[in-house]
Amino acid sequence: MAEEVKINIMTNVRGYTDKELLDRVKKIEGFKRIPKDYWLLGVASNENQADVYDDKFYLYHGQTFIKVVSGTVNTGTYGLLNFKKWNRKGTFVIKQDQWIYDFWKTNHMHKGKMRSFGQVKACEGYRDGNGNNIAEEGGKIIKGIFGINFHTVSYKMAEIVKKFIGGWSVGCQVVNDTKKYYEIIDLVSGNQSTISYCIIKEF
Repeated sequence: MAEEVKINIMTNVRGYTDKELLDRVKKIEGFKRIPKDYWLLGVASNENQADVYDDKFYLYHGQTFIKVVSGTVNTGTYGLLNFKKWNRKGTFVIKQDQWIYDFWKTNHMHKGKMRSFGQVKACEGYRDGNGNNIAEEGGKIIKGIFGINFHTVSYKMAEIVKKFIGGWSVGCQVVNDTKKYYEIIDLVSGNQSTISYCIIKEF
């Protein structure tokens, strides 16, 4: 059961039962089915602290809970304040409460330096260009492939846990514990070529 797992994380996202999470994702925009293979669920914290890894990722295999880790579904302060380096309209913020089937390919190299999941299917989101340090949904919804990868917080193969996002997310979905991250990467990449993603708001 998801709520029984003890993890050292820096998030106030509440604990859930498997039933609560599975019931919730079936109500989310774009839902067709629970994938039969491994899939990821991102839960965005209502607290939404600036530049802090305060969200959660749950790994499932079908309807079976496998693992939960902390991370961020949001861009960090660096991306939010320096968005004009990439897009004058704002930094990409992924839309919460959506399903994207086969969102990532599993055997991908993030910037050629890190094993990761790489975006291959379009997702919906927003451009946050208001210049503050909080990632926010708002304005016109855009859809496309924006390089929204799933990766961790270091290019070094070392056990590292970080509290602050810094430049590690400019829209990417990021796990802040390298050891737990590679447990997910190793498990999934050896078994399937793509992985689906559902992202929801804390409820």
